[in-house]
Amino acid sequence: MKWATPLIANGKVYVNSQNAVSGFGLFANYTPTAANPTISPTGGSYTTLPTVTLSDPTPGSSIYYTLDGSAPTPSATLYAAPITLTGTTTVSAIATAPGYLNSYSSSATFSLAASVPVLSPAPGAYPTAQTLTLTDATPGATIYYTLDGTTPNGASTPYTGPITVSKNTTINAIAVAGGYGSSAAATGTYTIAATVTTANPAFKPVPGPYTSTQVVTLSDATPGAAIYYTTDGTTPTTASTLYAGPITIAATTTINAIAVAVGDANSAVMGGTYTISTVPAAAAPSFTPVPGTYASAQTVTLSDATPGAVIYYTTNGATPTVNSPQYVTPLTVAATTTINAIAVASGYTTSAVASGTYTISTLPVAVSLGASANLYGLASSGTAVTGGGVDGHGNAFAANLLGASVTWSGGTFTLASPGPGSAATGTTIALPAGQDTAISLLGAGVNGAQLNQAFLVTYTDGSTQTFTQSLSDWYTPANYPGESPAATMAYRVKSTGITQAGPLYLYAYSFALNSAKSVQSITLPPNANVVVLAIDVTAGT
Repeated sequence: MKWATPLIANGKVYVNSQNAVSGFGLFANYTPTAANPTISPTGGSYTTLPTVTLSDPTPGSSIYYTLDGSAPTPSATLYAAPITLTGTTTVSAIATAPGYLNSYSSSATFSLAASVPVLSPAPGAYPTAQTLTLTDATPGATIYYTLDGTTPNGASTPYTGPITVSKNTTINAIAVAGGYGSSAAATGTYTIAATVTTANPAFKPVPGPYTSTQVVTLSDATPGAAIYYTTDGTTPTTASTLYAGPITIAATTTINAIAVAVGDANSAVMGGTYTISTVPAAAAPSFTPVPGTYASAQTVTLSDATPGAVIYYTTNGATPTVNSPQYVTPLTVAATTTINAIAVASGYTTSAVASGTYTISTLPVAVSLGASANLYGLASSGTAVTGGGVDGHGNAFAANLLGASVTWSGGTFTLASPGPGSAATGTTIALPAGQDTAISLLGAGVNGAQLNQAFLVTYTDGSTQTFTQSLSDWYTPANYPGESPAATMAYRVKSTGITQAGPLYLYAYSFALNSAKSVQSITLPPNANVVVLAIDVTAGT
């Protein structure tokens, strides 16, 4: 018997060549474990299933196996010859031997992979565009492919018919079929000598004479194209400046540009000269009265500050030119109209276009709270309310109950989207210019009723008008004079997003305006407990 190296430092325990341990004490009756069986070849995905052999180095060992994934025991099938597989199979095996404990289980799964797709015609160089077909020998296989060099998967484009390859392209394809694993990827590069030419770059604004600095953008219609340009009159190449954003032109400059796209021929060189002149532009025309909403027809006067200027205008939305009607006498505007006008004068370039819309309407017009909105007044249930909400305690009106608008007295109040900036308090709100007859507010008091609050309307001539109004608390209608319930809600939204039962109320208030004057703004009371959610102005009755 041949002895191996001692396992314990005192030299009294040895392992012999038959894996039986002799010695003293604890290891005197040790029984070794048979080696785990070897499965050959290893598991994996195969286009043709292999014949599987099992082996074990333990002397006198017997191997038992299963083919259904269950744990093998000495009651399983005894291995006697190579195993022929007929489909996806998990082979599990153990070894037994006299004088040994049973081995641990070895396991390997063999699956049948779909065959690799075939590309036709074969990848290579061609003088013209090619019509590419993909086929696969696996029954019921679906082919997925990519054209951008990435590895395809089941979410890639499914092949449904011939693919036209008109520029240099690398195609990757796999086959997937029921009962089979995905195939290995077929890959091929098609080099097309007669490639497509990249579209020519476009310039905006167009090259030409200008009287001020211009910001020029370059664009190209070819997907993925890169633009290279020069500003010194030289011909651009791919070594020139890569376009990454607008180009500021402050002096007369010629821009030359090309577009380059992978697989395509470079575009033609496109050039344009921007001539920046020091000749001043005529002043833009002005309108009297100012554009806005009016309850009746208006007589509009056009004027210009440039000496000797002639004004040309349109009323059909078109951009005016010197071929448009020349302004001679005031214009009567009896229906909603947009006036566009330019001024032309000797020694000056043509002015910028002045534009103004006159809305002739008797219907209430919604006013945007805009940047003046400073409260989280409207919230969706389930969404946390930040910034103290509408009352400083984290509570807000339920936007999902109110909707996008509230109708009252024939008019529609448009509400802001829920979230920060959906209500206003203690601030000044700009009003659309116009000779209005009334202004209406949608709001409420919070933290109790708010008595005798002053609302200040400012007109464009600098004069003001003050309206005094008491507001009921949003939980408790007091029916103050000039106050009408506009909406009732079953709950409000708290800071955590949960709801709290009501009912709660929104109230409407309306104040008569001086219709002989044009409004400019309304200033809300300097009281954080007075909350406004929407404003309308009425141009007539």
